[in-house]
Amino acid sequence: SNLMAVPNATEAGFRVGYLKSHLQVESFMEQFSCLSGDDIRRNDMPAVSNKMAFRNVGLFFKYQPKNLGFNLRVSQTISGQNIGQTRSLSAGVLYQLNY
Repeated sequence: SNLMAVPNATEAGFRVGYLKSHLQVESFMEQFSCLSGDDIRRNDMPAVSNKMAFRNVGLFFKYQPKNLGFNLRVSQTISGQNIGQTRSLSAGVLYQLNY
């Protein structure tokens, strides 16, 4: 068959932080979990039918006093199934267009 069953998934997040007109600081926890699927075996390549689950914790920071600003996000995977334990860092530059 040319069809592959993709598992249904759930995703949830919890954030707590500080928000002011030009400053945003948050800590967060995110969780993702497939409701079905199969495990990746030793010699298999990952596929969309695999059961994956993970939990991340991290920090988010955004500063935008005028039209130009920047953001920074750091997160760590603390548990998971069929996923590596990853530390990620992302940064961005923001520019707000006013019409």
